[in-house]
Amino acid sequence: MENLKQFKTILAQVEDVYLRLPIDQITPEHNLVADLGLDSLGRITLYYELSQEMGIEPNEQQAFSWNTVSDILSFLEQTK
Repeated sequence: MENLKQFKTILAQVEDVYLRLPIDQITPEHNLVADLGLDSLGRITLYYELSQEMGIEPNEQQAFSWNTVSDILSFLEQTK
């Protein structure tokens, strides 16, 4: 749950990403495209914010491997 809270905090700070759902309703099961409405630019923007927050070297291909919020949470867990 800590990673979900961290993800939502970072997501709330991203200004250029439109979401179909309010941040407080997002769950790990949500699909990034179908449920949240993230397009390719939104994924890249979110990835760069997460990379900067986590202090890791950006790799855009990582962003395109994500399908669900759970995938992002796994990424956050691996980068700790």
